[in-house]
Amino acid sequence: MRALRRSSRSLAAALVATALWLLPRAALACPVCGGGQKPAVGRAYLYGALTMSVIPLIAAVGVAWWMRRRARSLAAPALARVPAAPGGAPAPSHS
Repeated sequence: MRALRRSSRSLAAALVATALWLLPRAALACPVCGGGQKPAVGRAYLYGALTMSVIPLIAAVGVAWWMRRRARSLAAPALARVPAAPGGAPAPSHS
């Protein structure tokens, strides 16, 4: 029984390894994926992919920056109302 499990696992591992070995060749056969094209086309695909990867990051940073700025602007009037303690430091809040 154990020998059957081992042989089936070995067969499955061999099939996965073969598929992973052949998969890149199948992708290069696709004319749209950049296989067999001029180097300029390959660079264009690379730069396009990089651009599409960076744009969401820029948007996320922009939203985080805006939220931080908005939070600070909303907190500024509340901080201005806190009375100063003798000596120039803000008084501790007791809330």
